[in-house]
Amino acid sequence: MTCNLRSRKRSLSQGSSYTAQESWKRSRKDEQHDIHTPRTQTMVSWNVVVSSGPTIHDLPSELLLNILQFEITRRCKDYLSPRGPQRTESRPYSWVRLMCVCKYWRNLLQSSSELWSDVVLPEFVNNLDFMQETLRFSADAPLRIHAPSLANVISSKWHAAQVLKYIMALSPRIQYLHLLLSDHLYAYMKDIPPQVDYSSLTGLKLSDMDDIYDFDSIDPSPRFITSLTEDPLPRLARLSLKSFPASTSFALFRPTLKELVLSHVREEFSIFGLVMALKNIPLLEVLKLSSGRGTVSGLDGPSHIAAHLVRLRTLQVNLRSADATVYFLQRIVIPPHANRAVQIKEDSCPSRVPEILSHVLGPLPSIIEDPWIVSPHTEAARASLFVSLDRQLCLSFKLHRSSRLHHVQHFPDVSLQLQCNPNDYPKISEHLTERICSAFPLHKVDTLTLLHPPDNMDVENMFKCTPNVTSLRCRQTFPGGLAFPHALRVVRSNATTSFLLPILSTIELELEGDADDYRHGIPYLNVLHTGIKDRTSVGCGLQRLRLGLPDSWGAWIQAIGREMKGVAERVRCHGRGRVMSVLDTEYSMFEDLFRFYDEDS
Repeated sequence: MTCNLRSRKRSLSQGSSYTAQESWKRSRKDEQHDIHTPRTQTMVSWNVVVSSGPTIHDLPSELLLNILQFEITRRCKDYLSPRGPQRTESRPYSWVRLMCVCKYWRNLLQSSSELWSDVVLPEFVNNLDFMQETLRFSADAPLRIHAPSLANVISSKWHAAQVLKYIMALSPRIQYLHLLLSDHLYAYMKDIPPQVDYSSLTGLKLSDMDDIYDFDSIDPSPRFITSLTEDPLPRLARLSLKSFPASTSFALFRPTLKELVLSHVREEFSIFGLVMALKNIPLLEVLKLSSGRGTVSGLDGPSHIAAHLVRLRTLQVNLRSADATVYFLQRIVIPPHANRAVQIKEDSCPSRVPEILSHVLGPLPSIIEDPWIVSPHTEAARASLFVSLDRQLCLSFKLHRSSRLHHVQHFPDVSLQLQCNPNDYPKISEHLTERICSAFPLHKVDTLTLLHPPDNMDVENMFKCTPNVTSLRCRQTFPGGLAFPHALRVVRSNATTSFLLPILSTIELELEGDADDYRHGIPYLNVLHTGIKDRTSVGCGLQRLRLGLPDSWGAWIQAIGREMKGVAERVRCHGRGRVMSVLDTEYSMFEDLFRFYDEDS
């Protein structure tokens, strides 16, 4: 044996090659070798020996673990995705395969209990023994149990009952529980003992009970739900319920809750009962409420009773009814800086729209009185208020002919979006832009979006009132609508207003039309060409240009779709569709200005 090792070392020093299998065996034989000592010889192919520094085995254990986690997440199935599993492997089997690579990896993965504590039941596919073995590696770490669906994965009632019984036996360690409840699940749970310990539970998500009440054989108040409602749940901080009766939902409320999500509440839903229940949750930070198909009631409670949610950061309300929305907003007290989102999906009286929005935005300006926006003669009005992650507060009106006015209040990052339906151009007042500019503090707006602006709209005045705009987006459908390029041309040529365009860093222009409408888009592109060519104007700060052009415009598209010169190093231009497919030089004036990237490639 010693002779063989010496001869192998001698052949290695002389430059002889050996196979990768022999290299791997040789590295595994030396048990006394420190795994963190740099190797002097590393195999990178079957018959090539190269000298190198540290290998993957020399990485710190924390960094190596992060690399393996990233790779497993990228390769494995995502059973929690709304679209279902998208890949071919499951995480537990992948971790076990990695443990077979070497002793160092096996010890590292076995000692990382957090890897095995996130349990998604469909990943084990009828293999209870394998699940028990992998959970053994989790030691005493808190468990996160996800059972989005059992009926499609566990083939028999016996397997399902065994899995659930084993999981519930670990209930003192369960920190998060997500169950998709169905008649099958309740049938499996009949044999589970009622003594379940939920003292460590901090998050609970129960969803989809819609089909349970269609079966007379299923108890409408299953023992599992009863045990949850009767348990104190002392550490419960997050609760998400979908398609639950209101009475069951309120029974699960706890004073320790910080996040509450109620969606598609079933049966009768009392707003007054909800307010009374929220009064006992002083730590609530996130509230998302959707009535779904349930009947909203309880709008006649005492007016002096209110829920003071002093820590609330996010509020999302969709009660489908204008009356219920007004009643609820009047009876909650939240901080002024909280993000708010209010939606009304069913037809409501337009006269209630300002009242609803006043509870969210405060006193509204006189623009709401414009007869084009809120008219007693319209058949229906839908209002929605939403807040994005950067606290952009946008007010949206939708009238009977899809004419909408979007507006945002002044926050650190503010965007203004104005959208009109081309069919409603004759109904739009010429003074609409003037009303907007005089009613709202547009000087704080940094993102301006114009969707189908009409010809009679004073876009030039809009630009003058938004001097701090750095991002400009426009979508135009032809024929009609040349206010945007005309305003750009006027603003650029007027010395008193030329301060607007030089600070633009993003321009997004999307043109829509038939094959014969391409000439309507020429003024738009001419404005961009002239502005960027003159470095003292729009081009001096431009960093991103995105053009969306119809495929039907054919050969003319290619004139602006080539690889351009000039500012190609700093302006990325994105095209849509077959922008790169056709060659034409009719408008080759763009060649020295842009470099285009096809978004579909």
